[in-house]
Amino acid sequence: TVTLPIPIVALDDLERLKLSRYNYLLSQNVELFQVTTRDDRGFVNSSKVGLRCVHCKNADRHYTAASFFPSSTGTVASGIGTISARHFAGDKCPSISKE
Repeated sequence: TVTLPIPIVALDDLERLKLSRYNYLLSQNVELFQVTTRDDRGFVNSSKVGLRCVHCKNADRHYTAASFFPSSTGTVASGIGTISARHFAGDKCPSISKE
């Protein structure tokens, strides 16, 4: 399995004005990533794109709702909402600075 980060373009000042402060913070703490599985000959078997917490991506264990694999583009927003409510809310993310 190969994991490749997919950079998200930084928001410019005009785009930031369109987001609430909370949604802007989410956009800075969640990233897209791709997981590719290859067979013994190096051919791609499957590839999935997911969303994950940038702070927990290298953690030694899994944390609740630190990542999400949307089944379609229509479920991306609900995935971000899940990460927000079940991972970031109430200081649940163990890897993020409390500052």
